[in-house]
Amino acid sequence: MALFLALALAGSSGVWSEETQVDLNAPVVLDDEHDFPLAAIEAFLESGPKGARQKLLSNPERLREIIHQLYLYRYMAEQARRADLLADPVEKARLENSVDRHLAGLFIAHSLKAPVPDMTEAARERYLANREDYQSDEKVRVSHILIRQSRDAEMDVGAFAKSIRARALAGEDFEQLAVEFSEDPSVAKNRGDLGLRAKPELEERFAEGAFGLKEIGEISPLVRTGYGFHIIKLLEREPVRQMTFDEAKAQIIVTLEAEYRQERHEAYLEKLKAEANYRIDDEVLRPYVEDKLKKLETEPEPSE
Repeated sequence: MALFLALALAGSSGVWSEETQVDLNAPVVLDDEHDFPLAAIEAFLESGPKGARQKLLSNPERLREIIHQLYLYRYMAEQARRADLLADPVEKARLENSVDRHLAGLFIAHSLKAPVPDMTEAARERYLANREDYQSDEKVRVSHILIRQSRDAEMDVGAFAKSIRARALAGEDFEQLAVEFSEDPSVAKNRGDLGLRAKPELEERFAEGAFGLKEIGEISPLVRTGYGFHIIKLLEREPVRQMTFDEAKAQIIVTLEAEYRQERHEAYLEKLKAEANYRIDDEVLRPYVEDKLKKLETEPEPSE
């Protein structure tokens, strides 16, 4: 199997050219018998989040590894066809089921690609009918000092954190202590002040410590998380409150648009069922089910 990668790096720096107009049908791997197009890489990239795609595309060595892997899958699939491995009806059907699901998804997406109508008025009606469902989360504004566990291998980090907390309790300026001692990278910009945060925005144990504070200015016991030891000071508390329509609008519209698409999807499937000329042959299905159930009774459970 002779193959080579037809990859073009922009110079020797490993930076891909941003100006190149690419043809996704162009072969990126060439071998003795068939081409492997850029579209195969595009299909792989589409399955990942934006950050992961950027990271992969910025790492030519890793990208080459992925291309090798994808090409070898294609090569082995060709060998499987030559070995007539799809002569097994179950294996053939498994492949056809996978292709059918993908093509059906493309077909439905194509058939339902009409734009979603403006949901603003529907959102307003939903809001007025269900105002109690649209409450803001309780929030707290806290400042914190982070002492990392890895600060000094020979130091009792917990004892050091306790000493900083004692200074804060004695009345030293918390902000200045944060600037001087906190190892949170954001301290240079926020001087320890994390702003208003809801519970879901915070690490679980940190949230417990922050929301457990009752009085403005109260300082928490040491809170230990995976980051290290935290000393937390309560600066402000915002109780749960009724959201205005403008605050809830975006959230409601997302829900309504999802419901609209789902309803169209289900209606379209029902339409296809009505139009399709097919029936299930119970004379074929019944003996298969009976035979399969008998075999399953004696089939051993998979080992854990």
